[in-house]
Amino acid sequence: MSTTKQPELFNLEAEEALVGSVIINPGIFPTLSVLPEHFKIHRLRYIWEAIIRLYSSQTPIDYITVSDELNRVGKLQDVGGNSYLAQIVNVVPSSLNAEGYAKTIIDLSKRRTWNLLATKIAKIAIDLESDMEKSAGDVIDGLLQAAAIEGGASHIKKYMEKVLEETLARRADPQDIWGIPTGFIDFDRITGGLQQSEILFISGEPGMGKSIMAAQMGKQMAQAGHPGVIYSLEMPASQVIRRWLSADSEVTTRNIKSGRVSDREMPKILKQIEEYEQYPLYISDWPMMTTAGVRADLSRMKAQYGVEWFVLDYAYLLRDGEGLSENDRTGLISSRLKSICRSLNMAGIVIHSLNKMGMNARIPTGDNLRGSGQMFYDTDLILFLIKSEIANTVVCVFGKGRELEQPDQSFELRRIPMLPKLGNAAKIDTRLLEFAP
Repeated sequence: MSTTKQPELFNLEAEEALVGSVIINPGIFPTLSVLPEHFKIHRLRYIWEAIIRLYSSQTPIDYITVSDELNRVGKLQDVGGNSYLAQIVNVVPSSLNAEGYAKTIIDLSKRRTWNLLATKIAKIAIDLESDMEKSAGDVIDGLLQAAAIEGGASHIKKYMEKVLEETLARRADPQDIWGIPTGFIDFDRITGGLQQSEILFISGEPGMGKSIMAAQMGKQMAQAGHPGVIYSLEMPASQVIRRWLSADSEVTTRNIKSGRVSDREMPKILKQIEEYEQYPLYISDWPMMTTAGVRADLSRMKAQYGVEWFVLDYAYLLRDGEGLSENDRTGLISSRLKSICRSLNMAGIVIHSLNKMGMNARIPTGDNLRGSGQMFYDTDLILFLIKSEIANTVVCVFGKGRELEQPDQSFELRRIPMLPKLGNAAKIDTRLLEFAP
């Protein structure tokens, strides 16, 4: 009589490869849903717990910090010392397969749980003295927990506690701006600042200053101490920085580019460069970026530098969905960008263009965003930049505000003559401005 050998319900290679992948490439850690209890091997579980503590304290994750953390809690020798840490780092086939390793580990963990429950049920069934009705509750609870899916529903109490905690904290220190201050006074007063996990779309006709506004927001948020990343797909990073230098030093970009900078102006430029280098601000101008690349890079930057926001200039230049129709492609990009903001708890500013109807509209609406109508539903805020009859003025009209008390509010920004900069008008108008053409 032949017997079938029961398969092993764990994968040592996958567990070691996942831990090694995170030590090599810590940016992938926030994208993974693996918990310590998912590991079968206890020493790998200890290492994973150390990684979680490092991430929670915003300490960089690498071979040295993981070793130090294990040593701090007295677990370094339990895991096999530094030699074992070095071993699992060196045997990783590829950190790019981390999600696959994680999926294998979680699946096998669930199977072990089911196997234990099956064994428990079998023991209860053959024990004639057992109280089956009394045991049924524990068995059912175990089955339900084992069947729980990632992201499944939780009792409302879980979220009530979070909202109450935020409310009490803000009540103890009331602020007009409870999000990230962008430096644009009227925008911040209306919205409370840029909110983490939410996404803002800035749109308008060409030449209205969308790129200037978004990049200026980023610089001003970093200046206020909020780390973030700018993805400049449309222009080189040097061009973005040159605009900032011109705006803040009051030397025209023409003079900076041509080299016609006076002895009086050069110290101003040098002072600005020195100041910018102190900001927690990061830039990528890689033109082949995809949403997957943005997610991976932001995960890394959040783990290493605690970034809170990103600017993307602009959405349609992402390489996702090439070959799809415009509607399908923009819908895909939109949903992925929204997912990035939600899953990484990060604020996003995304520049997007108008369709032909929007170009001709007196005041654009959400229907006037180029491509899929999905973009209107995914975004939390839409801000349209439109022309004004007043010289050197831009009218900013909210096309959507998921949590705004008055979603159709508008305000003005001043163009600074000869400089790539927008200034505060500091005058809120809660009506749609009549003079907008």
